[in-house]
Amino acid sequence: MYSSDSREIKSILASLNLQPSPTIIDVDIRGDVDVLQPLLSRLTGHHELPILIVGGKLIGPVSEIQALEKSGELHNMIAASGAVIDGAKRKKHRNH
Repeated sequence: MYSSDSREIKSILASLNLQPSPTIIDVDIRGDVDVLQPLLSRLTGHHELPILIVGGKLIGPVSEIQALEKSGELHNMIAASGAVIDGAKRKKHRNH
């Protein structure tokens, strides 16, 4: 939650206005961090947080996520996973 890498990933995801909203689990502030972090490590093969999973695929480290976002490939991956980019923006009300 407090790392600069975590804040960067959250910022990238927030800028996409995803619908449905991404599930974000701040592992480091949970009471079961001592159990959850090793479990995530074993399941993903990634030994440091944060991790980003899109469509069942682990993406990282943060430099890779930034590069994918810059190239547009992150958008493609997220769209292929079923999320709608810019889907969470408020719709303007029309006067009838």
